[in-house]
Amino acid sequence: MRNPGSAAPFGAASRTHEMEEEYVTWPESLFPDKPLSAYTNREVGLEGEHYAAEYLMAMGYELIDRNWRCKYGEADLVMLDDDIAVLVEVKTRVDTPEGRDVDPSSAITEAKIERYRRISSAYITEYPAVRSARMDAVSVRLLPDKHAYLLHSVNAYNWDD
Repeated sequence: MRNPGSAAPFGAASRTHEMEEEYVTWPESLFPDKPLSAYTNREVGLEGEHYAAEYLMAMGYELIDRNWRCKYGEADLVMLDDDIAVLVEVKTRVDTPEGRDVDPSSAITEAKIERYRRISSAYITEYPAVRSARMDAVSVRLLPDKHAYLLHSVNAYNWDD
């Protein structure tokens, strides 16, 4: 984990560090005139998805879709990593002094993982040109000072667990 005094701008982390938690500066907020303490749960989620997409694009991924839906559910982000479609589950929490150790990814249950497998299969079925897909997760902990902790888990869920 980085020292909070050395916040990295987007793109400063290398792909070799995707499994480490990064302390980074937020991109331009979706709600620039609203304090984080006034965000609704939906706004927290939207901000986290925006933040995760900006971060992944800075890491070289291409954004294909946001909130892609099928009969099994929704993929928060669909990114392209070289020739691999990456369906990304984003979990966001607001960091408070009392909840400092809260891990947003702990909200990803086995049922959610199984649903993501079905969503990924539906994506491949709908887009036959996609030869390969993987499932990543991005955990975002928003801090009131317009910084955040971000953890990108590459290939977070296996197809056959």
